[in-house]
Amino acid sequence: MNELYYIKPYRSLLRTLRLEFGKIRNTYLLRIIEGEITRNKGKSEFPPIEEVYYEKKGMLKKVYEMSKQLSEEKWNLKTKEKNTKH
Repeated sequence: MNELYYIKPYRSLLRTLRLEFGKIRNTYLLRIIEGEITRNKGKSEFPPIEEVYYEKKGMLKKVYEMSKQLSEEKWNLKTKEKNTKH
């Protein structure tokens, strides 16, 4: 599964949105997980919303549209950094 992770500052917390998408058996799945990070409570996430697609093109179109909308709403795309040891 591929993953895009977005963060948006909101008052005293950070709102988070994670998009997980990819092929599962003979279908394509888009999972949307909203959450928040606070100083007192730490990280919490709400139950995921899942959308099933029968064509890869439909799923990727939805991911593209959501990414575009989040960018317009000033969400920051964060990438996970891999730890490398030299």
